[in-house]
Amino acid sequence: VPALAGGHEVFATTRTGIASNKSGIRWLNADLARLDDDWQFPPHVDAVLYMAQSRQYREFPEAGADMFGVNVHSLWRFVDYARRVGAGQFVFASSANVYRPSPLPLNEEAAIDPATFYATSKRIAEMILESYGTELPTTILRLFTLYGPGQEDSLVTDLIDRVKKGRPVTLSGGCGPKFSPLYVTDACEAIKRVIERPPESAGARHYNVGGIEEVSIRDFAEAIALACGIDPMFEHRELEADAGWVVDGRRFAAATGWAPETTLEDGLTRTVSGTRRSPASHEVDGGGRT
Repeated sequence: VPALAGGHEVFATTRTGIASNKSGIRWLNADLARLDDDWQFPPHVDAVLYMAQSRQYREFPEAGADMFGVNVHSLWRFVDYARRVGAGQFVFASSANVYRPSPLPLNEEAAIDPATFYATSKRIAEMILESYGTELPTTILRLFTLYGPGQEDSLVTDLIDRVKKGRPVTLSGGCGPKFSPLYVTDACEAIKRVIERPPESAGARHYNVGGIEEVSIRDFAEAIALACGIDPMFEHRELEADAGWVVDGRRFAAATGWAPETTLEDGLTRTVSGTRRSPASHEVDGGGRT
């Protein structure tokens, strides 16, 4: 949000009370998990960016209602709002988890096969946006394993926690599945470039956005250990390596003239000191948390 505020008038939502309106951001109170929340939004905007994420996205089925409220119902309300006020475009932060995992890089034509409630909710949101394509120019960004300082409850935070505490990282098939971790500042730049280049016509555009390096779980844990100055520990499962979420981001690069730039070493160096609590497992999450 601060990255956009430099050249735009930005309205952003918060459900914990009105935040400071410094830095060119005007905060609006809205609890997106509540289906009956009465929102008071501006009568006109040029663009809507929807990045909301249920804080309970790992707690299915107990938190299914919260996930559906944030990822689907409130998404639809924002889409309808954007249509009614004449917004020029709608940008949605989706997830690589809508794809079927693959041993090969995933492009935008790869098989769609969401395997979890979270991933299914993201795909439903995409389908809603696709249905509005003739009414509202839309860009769907499928983000691959997002990470950065201050992140909570993700593959990355769990791996950092395990390495720091000397707990073993479990690997299947020797090195574990591969993925394309996307550092947060690269994700911000990708979103900024999309917003500042509105679509020339109606319809829904889909883009994959992932990091510049293809790494395995072992590679990632070793990079964390290097950033922390310690040795990692591993345990092996006698299973074939799982298919992963490696990005093919050529469509986005061709459309915007830009590609993510942050190396894994630089991203992890900035991340390791800002890790918060971690989840119970370190299964690969192709989309990270958005």
